[in-house]
Amino acid sequence: MQFEVWAPQAGRVTLRCDGATRALERDPERPGWWCGEARARDGSRYGFAVDDGPVLPDPRSRRQPDGPDGLS
Repeated sequence: MQFEVWAPQAGRVTLRCDGATRALERDPERPGWWCGEARARDGSRYGFAVDDGPVLPDPRSRRQPDGPDGLS
């Protein structure tokens, strides 16, 4: 599954998906966007960490089962 997040000031972005962590890469064609692929399925829990900060939910996700502060 493809994941992407807009973080224009970030120096590093990681994806946390179902307990696994994966570094995302800058998208060379879209400034500010970070993207990458990871194994995921419907219902997978995931979030993004910017510059080794806390894991935050996907701001574009419509699924927030634990509210706005939980994983997507």
